[in-house]
Amino acid sequence: MKRFIILFAVALVSIVSLAQKANVSKAKSFVEAEENPNYDEAKALIEAALLDESTRGQAKTVWTAGYVYEKSAMASANTQDWINAGIDALKAYDNYVKAYNLDLQPDAKGKVKPVYGKKIQESMIKIYKYGLLVNYSVEMQNNQNWASAYSTMDKHVSMLDLPLMLVDPKVVANDTSLRKNNTYYGYVYWAGRFAYNGEMYNEVIKQFSKLKGSGYNEQAAYEFIAGAYDNLKDTANYIKTLKDGSALYPQSEYLINNLIIYYTEKNQKEEAINYLNIAIQNNPTPQLYNVLGTMYRNDDLLEKALSYFMKAVELDPDYSNANYNIGEVYYSMGEAIFEASLKINDQNILKAKNDERLEKYMMAVPYMEKAYEINNEDADATRVLKMIYYRIKLLNSKYQPKYSIL
Repeated sequence: MKRFIILFAVALVSIVSLAQKANVSKAKSFVEAEENPNYDEAKALIEAALLDESTRGQAKTVWTAGYVYEKSAMASANTQDWINAGIDALKAYDNYVKAYNLDLQPDAKGKVKPVYGKKIQESMIKIYKYGLLVNYSVEMQNNQNWASAYSTMDKHVSMLDLPLMLVDPKVVANDTSLRKNNTYYGYVYWAGRFAYNGEMYNEVIKQFSKLKGSGYNEQAAYEFIAGAYDNLKDTANYIKTLKDGSALYPQSEYLINNLIIYYTEKNQKEEAINYLNIAIQNNPTPQLYNVLGTMYRNDDLLEKALSYFMKAVELDPDYSNANYNIGEVYYSMGEAIFEASLKINDQNILKAKNDERLEKYMMAVPYMEKAYEINNEDADATRVLKMIYYRIKLLNSKYQPKYSIL
C-alpha cells in the first residue's frame, strides 16, 4: 500500500509539472496570437508557472514571463497607456535579468549552454529604446510619487551597465541610442532630480556624480550634490563640493554664495573675500562683483563697496541688484552727512553739508530709478526711491521726481 501511495504521488507531481510546462507554452502562444492576443490569460498562466516548484526555477519559464510582460507592455505603449506599459515593462525587466542569470547556470555535466542570451538582449534593448520605463517614470513624477519616479528612472539608466546588454558588443557599438550620450545623461539628470524631490540624498549623490566629466549639466550636478551633502549634515563633503564646483564653475551663484555664507557664519570674512577674488579672477561676472561689494557694504566700507557695484553695472547695465546697491550706497552716504550735520550750528558749514548731501541723493537717483524700472514690484527699490525723492524735495522744493510714488 505504501509503495502504491508513493508511486501515485510521483505520478501526480509529474502530471502537475507537465501541466505547468504546457502553461508556459500556452502563455507564449496567447501573446503571439495574430488576432486578439490575450495578455491577461497569458499573465495568469505564466504567474502560475512562476509559483510552481517544478517550473519556477527554469530559464525557459522565467524568460517566457519576461516575454509575456514585454508584449503586454508594448501593446499598452501603442495606446500611450504609459502607466500599464511601465508596470509590465518593470516585470519584464526583472524576469529577463533573472532568466539571464539562470541561463548561465551549468547543467548536470557542469557545462554552460546559454539559450536565451541574445533574445534577452534584443528585448531589453527594445524596452530601453522605446523608453517604456522613462515614460512610466514621468507619469510617477506627474503624480509626485518620487520614490517610484526615481527607482524606475534609475533602472532605465542602469540598463546600459547590465552584463546582459553586452552580450554582443557590436550591437551597442553600431547603435548610438545605446551609448552614454547627452540623451542618456539627461535621464541621469532627471533621476537625480526625482531623488532630490523625494529627499533621497544618497541617491542624489549617486546619480549626479555620474555627470562629473560628462560635459552634460555639470554645474547643476555640483550644486545638487552640495545640496544633498548639506541635507545629510555632511559638512566636510559639502564644503569640498562647493569648492570643487566653484573652481570649475565660478559663475554659479549657488556655489559661491553658499561658500560665502559658510565662511561668514564662521566669522571668516577674509577667507570668503579671498575666495571671491579668486572666483572673480577666473570669471569676472557682475554677480560676483555684486556679492563682493555687498560684503564690504555690510562692513560699512561704502567707497570700496561702491567700486565693486560699479564694476558689476559696467558689465551689465541692466543688473537690477547692482543698480539698487549703488543707489542705496549713495543714499546712505547722504544720510550719513545728514546725521553729522545735526551737530552743526554754523549756517555756512550747514549749507555746504546740505549741498553735499543733495549731491549724494541726486547721484543715487538714476541707479535706484533703473532698479525700479527693471522691477517696479521690488518693494525695497520702491521704498528707497521714495525716500530719496522725499529727501531731495526737502532740500530742493522745485525738484520734480520722474515717478509719482511719493
